[in-house]
Amino acid sequence: MTSSQAGSALSLVREREDSQTTVTSTTSIPEAFDASDANVTIQSSDLIHFRVHKPVLAMASPVFMDLFSLHQPSNSESVDGLPVVQSAEDAELLNILFSMIYPIHLVKPTSYEQVLYLLSVCQKYEMNPIQALIRAEVNRGEFPMPVGTEVFRAYAIASSKRPIPEMEDMARLTLDYPMTFETLREGMRFFEGSALHDLAHLRKRCRDNLVACLRSVLDFYNPPFNIWVGCTTSYLY
Repeated sequence: MTSSQAGSALSLVREREDSQTTVTSTTSIPEAFDASDANVTIQSSDLIHFRVHKPVLAMASPVFMDLFSLHQPSNSESVDGLPVVQSAEDAELLNILFSMIYPIHLVKPTSYEQVLYLLSVCQKYEMNPIQALIRAEVNRGEFPMPVGTEVFRAYAIASSKRPIPEMEDMARLTLDYPMTFETLREGMRFFEGSALHDLAHLRKRCRDNLVACLRSVLDFYNPPFNIWVGCTTSYLY
């Protein structure tokens, strides 16, 4: 395992200052992910525990494979005797993701925002087949797409989470709407860094290209439109 792979794997484990922490969860979780033969617990950002199987996650993700190959320190956090891996994703998102990994009923995202976060998680864990599955479901219309001016917020989230194809698609879809405070609305808070500037620059470039194209069409004295210039004589039949 390379040092970069080890670093990615180690970043998934949150170190604690106390010598050993035992967590007891009183919140219910989906029955499918509370397996009696599980050998690892994934803890969501909202403290929900998913009792799952290392081999299943390792087959789906090289990052998990590297993580599970590391030696676990004696003071590692545990739940009911199982090691805990802490995730930055909430339980709703993990529930959808795991339903794509396990051979169970697929849980569908309820918004395109969730689709983007799922793609980002797959990118982080290098789950390329799952990422391809999500995109295929979007193309089939099984997973939601943004409606109307929601494309601005979708672009902002995609720009932040970096699924490049979706970021480019959403940027193109914004061209159907004016870029004003009325259309952006609450989506403004999702824009990070230079994302808003980049989108404005893209729109200006598209506008300039369109104007240049229209001007060339109206210039009848330049090819290929100059073929009509000589037709000045009227004929009566």
